[in-house]
Amino acid sequence: MCDPTTHAAGACYPPAPCSGLPSAALRPWRMQRLGWHDNDLKQVGADFGVAAEVAACDEQARLALQLAEYSNSVYADHIAVRPS
Repeated sequence: MCDPTTHAAGACYPPAPCSGLPSAALRPWRMQRLGWHDNDLKQVGADFGVAAEVAACDEQARLALQLAEYSNSVYADHIAVRPS
C-alpha cells in the first residue's frame, strides 16, 4: 500500500502505481540524474501505466530543476560577496 504523502512532493503521479520504487525515482529528471535513459523512462511509464503523466511532468520537472539551480547560484553569489 502506498502512502499518498510520499507522492505529494512529485505532484505528477497518483499514489496508485506502487512497486517498491520510491516516488522520487519516478520523476523523469531524478531518474536521468541517476543515470536512467529515455528508453528506461518510457518502459517505466508503460510498466506503471503513467506514460502520459511522465510526459506531462517532464517539462514541469525540468523547469523546477532549472529554478532550483538558479536559486542555488544566486545564493552562492550572495555568499561570495558577503563582507567578512
